[in-house]
Amino acid sequence: MAYALHRRPAIDTDEPLPLPTLNPTVLSAIRLHCAAHPNAADTVEGVHGWWLAELVCSVDDVQLALDHLVGLGELDKRTLVDGTEIFFAISAS
Repeated sequence: MAYALHRRPAIDTDEPLPLPTLNPTVLSAIRLHCAAHPNAADTVEGVHGWWLAELVCSVDDVQLALDHLVGLGELDKRTLVDGTEIFFAISAS
């Protein structure tokens, strides 16, 4: 009796992985929070749990939005001695 071998297609390693997509709702919520609380500063987990407590989103969505806003110059971040990153509005520095 012959059995057919089922093989998975080879993964093309030259194909780039899809880039994560920025969540515009998260981006807007962070901007609104910073406008209302210009001296606010927190970790990605704090932003997710406190600033955006009412919003359904992932920590990864928040991290992506924070990094994007840092890249635009709207936020800054400081790295503490233990490696923790704190994000804050530029006007608060």
